[in-house]
Amino acid sequence: ENYTFTGTLLGKGSFGSVYVVENKEDKNQKYAAKLIDITDWFDLNQQKMFLQESLIAYNLDHPAIVKFKGINLQSFDDKEKLQPTIITEYLSKGSLRANIDDEARSLAKEDWTPTKKSIILIGIADAMRYLHKNNILHLDIKLENILIDEDYRPRLCDFGLSRCLPGKFDKYVKSTVGGKIGTPYYMAPEIIRGGHEYNSKNDVYSFGLLAYEVVTGEKPFGEISYYELTEKIKNKERPKFPKTINKNIANL
Repeated sequence: ENYTFTGTLLGKGSFGSVYVVENKEDKNQKYAAKLIDITDWFDLNQQKMFLQESLIAYNLDHPAIVKFKGINLQSFDDKEKLQPTIITEYLSKGSLRANIDDEARSLAKEDWTPTKKSIILIGIADAMRYLHKNNILHLDIKLENILIDEDYRPRLCDFGLSRCLPGKFDKYVKSTVGGKIGTPYYMAPEIIRGGHEYNSKNDVYSFGLLAYEVVTGEKPFGEISYYELTEKIKNKERPKFPKTINKNIANL
């Protein structure tokens, strides 16, 4: 009841769509509302996934992780309609993917500099360190899940695939990891090969591919099919840095 649904779409994924909402009393206060796609709200597994994502986001406190505002179970347009929603802070510069794509099309703003990129990567790395210190695996680190504020500082978002290992937050969420979880392009080799032993190294691998794209402006393996990608990974191939990249960076 405190928000007005604007209909402005910020992004869409396999688990829902994110829209801008405004505070009714102060329209300058904007937030992001993630409308979760739940086909059957009476399915206990789907309820668990929604509550798990909400509880993880609620318990996180780090400057490079998106700020949680609350949840809503009603549709903004129809109070009689169930619509599980997670509300978070709104980031004005959009996703890291959008900024990298703008750069590739020579549409980047003048203040989009190598220094800003470095700050973003350091922020993401520290957010990942914080999660792993608290035994949380993100499991879907990618450019689309990094949001940027007006000062080009990053916020890691979307904990729909995240899992808690035994530790600080397991009193809130009891979860197990099974099957292949994550975005195929950023999926760690051990997962692609069929192993289901998820750990912090999976996130580190995803961060490596993300960092490669931020530094080079190119996709790590180019435009290839998932089958071609998995074959390259299974054969222990890794993306090669262009010759224009400083060797000290490439050797990291």
